[in-house]
This record gives sequence, structure tokens and C-alpha cells, in this order.
Amino acid sequence: MLANHPGDRVNWPIRRLWNVAWHIAQDHPATGVGLGRYRETFERYHPERLDGEGTWGNAHNVYLHQLAERGLPGLLTLLVVLGTLLAGAWRAERARSDAWSLWAATTTAAFLVMNFTEVAWQTEQVATFLLFVWLLGTSVRPTREIL
Repeated sequence: MLANHPGDRVNWPIRRLWNVAWHIAQDHPATGVGLGRYRETFERYHPERLDGEGTWGNAHNVYLHQLAERGLPGLLTLLVVLGTLLAGAWRAERARSDAWSLWAATTTAAFLVMNFTEVAWQTEQVATFLLFVWLLGTSVRPTREIL
């Protein structure tokens, strides 16, 4: 998945995690390996220790993790949900331009970028916080009219 170029630090653990997730997804494109089965599957694709750990519970990339565990339909569903959240937040920001809508739009965008190196969508507290911010930004009405 990730091409090696001269001078690249190909042994970065995160790149190896991403490659494992990509190979899992290639072998199970339609359904993935199943919800919560990444850790046990990881050991089959990467039996040696990585950065001092024998196994890893996630790919440190929510998009690759979803693809590996839930297949292409799961990834597409996630992208639709997150894309809908982002579009709603940006629509609210463009329509209202208040602090709440700006907070929702920028938080949602930052969250999507952050998940290229993390699986925060699968952490209940983080996902709940994002949804809370999004709801505030898209539903709280400003106290004064904005021109």
C-alpha cells in the first residue's frame, strides 16, 4: 500500500500497522474480518513484535481500521456518516457564522484529519464529544441576528 522510497523510514510502526490493515482488507474486501477481530487477525499478518508489542488492537487509522474490520461497505458507511456531519457543520457555519457553528465545523474537520493516525471514532467519549459539539453548532441559534 505504501510505496517505499529512498530515505523513507519504512520501519515506522504506524506505516507497518497501516500495511497490515491494508493487507487484511485486500483479503477480506466485502465483509472485513468482523467487528472487534482486528487484534486477533493482526497476529496472523504480523507475527513478530512491533515496537515492543506482540499484537495491536487497531490500525491507528480509522479509515483503514474500518476497511479491515468491516470491509468496503463499512468504510463507505463511515465516510457517508462523517461526510454528512462535516457537510452539516459547514452549512450551519455558512448560514449563521456564529461561534457555535464555527466550533462545530472546525472540530469536525480536525476530527476527520486526526483519524488518519488514530481511531478516535471508535472511542465512545471522543465520538460523543464530537456529536455534542456538532449538535451545538448546528442547532443552537445565535442570540442576535447575523448579517
